[in-house]
Amino acid sequence: MAGSVKKIIWLTFLALVFVLSTALLSYAWWVFQIEKGTRALLSGDGQKAAELYREAEAPFVRFPWLAYAVQDDYAKLFFNQIKLLYTGGENHPLLEKLENGGKRFPFLLQRGEYFFWVGNARQLLER
Repeated sequence: MAGSVKKIIWLTFLALVFVLSTALLSYAWWVFQIEKGTRALLSGDGQKAAELYREAEAPFVRFPWLAYAVQDDYAKLFFNQIKLLYTGGENHPLLEKLENGGKRFPFLLQRGEYFFWVGNARQLLER
């Protein structure tokens, strides 16, 4: 009987290690996608950056609660996408993304970057 309890505890521990390892590897892959997008954006390849950012944002479309677990990293992804739209001169998608982002993820509204980009977007519309 004691042997079966040890076996159950051991299997539970292994399952937990597997789940945590998978989660950490997924997170690392996601952060890597953001960094690849950032490098593409800095090198002037906006199209590749947009594609990488879209891929990195896909899990948050299906599971929005994930953004709350990784708020700083999600904010980096979000504002990089905003920067890409701004440099591309895409005014209406820029404002739409800012408005939707603020509604879906209120923690973005607590960042100064959000208001910086709202101000820039309004200046673009006034031109």
